[in-house]
Amino acid sequence: MTAQESFQALTQPYFEKGLKAALLTDREGVVVLECISPEAPEGIKDPALSTAFSIANNQASKMGLKKNNSIIGIYGTHQVIQIDNYPLIITLVALSTANTGKYLKVPTGNKTTLVILIKTL
Repeated sequence: MTAQESFQALTQPYFEKGLKAALLTDREGVVVLECISPEAPEGIKDPALSTAFSIANNQASKMGLKKNNSIIGIYGTHQVIQIDNYPLIITLVALSTANTGKYLKVPTGNKTTLVILIKTL
């Protein structure tokens, strides 16, 4: 099974619950793995999205908020959830009505699969 197939298997159950896109990127915004539905908003693969997360995450740490692991934003009918899984960033785009808490558990609930994917890459 390839890394792409493993990532798809990991994220596929969430697409039935409102997920529209799942991206695994490096800190510069380069997409390493992706799983995107046709209903995903345009521009989701823009490297600026991951880069903005890295900057915001760093700034939150400087403000005395300690280590920040995730950032959530709501944009119209979609929510963007970005999770720090060093050295990569997990970006999930879902409907704004989807269960955010369920998506925040993706990296912890599937830690073994993600560790294998990261080591493979």
